Amino acid sequence: MNPDNTNVLAETTQSAALPWYALRLFTYRPYAVRDYLEDKGLHTFIPESYRDYEDKDGRHRRKPEPVVNNLLFVEGTVDDKTFRTIIQQCTFPVSVLRKNKESQAYALISASEMHEFQLACNSNLPIVDLMPLADCRLKAGDPVVVHHGPLKGFTGRLVRMSKKYYLLKETDHFGLLMKVSRWCCQKKI
Repeated sequence: MNPDNTNVLAETTQSAALPWYALRLFTYRPYAVRDYLEDKGLHTFIPESYRDYEDKDGRHRRKPEPVVNNLLFVEGTVDDKTFRTIIQQCTFPVSVLRKNKESQAYALISASEMHEFQLACNSNLPIVDLMPLADCRLKAGDPVVVHHGPLKGFTGRLVRMSKKYYLLKETDHFGLLMKVSRWCCQKKI
């Protein structure tokens, strides 16, 4: 995770009431789009992971790269009209995700969901695997809330695999398994 994302994590806890926009990028330059939006005073987040590679001198290096090449999140610190103007003036081809095809309203991500997503993208967390949604539904587990540790506040299902416990967080398209101690979890009522 790059240092810019840690600043976003700290700011998210302070401004927990602000929703986020999701932008679809039609360029292979997500960092240029991020820089443009940050120059306009907006806070952004790009989900990243580190990739190990060997440079031309044979040394091992790590560099952050986007997990999804065409996705960028922007905090809703300005009203929709101002945001629409900023997006229209952008020289890069981007579109803001909408609620549905017929609607002109933007799809907003709540601050709590975005904060959870940013924590899940933290490269220091022991994320085990992404799994297809069909496989997630086959796993039995109790709905829980994590009350201690780095995943504090996360909700999901507590599942057991290979004699270890994992928090299963499901989205619309996939499931995310994160290693967790069962003693840190409390059954959701």
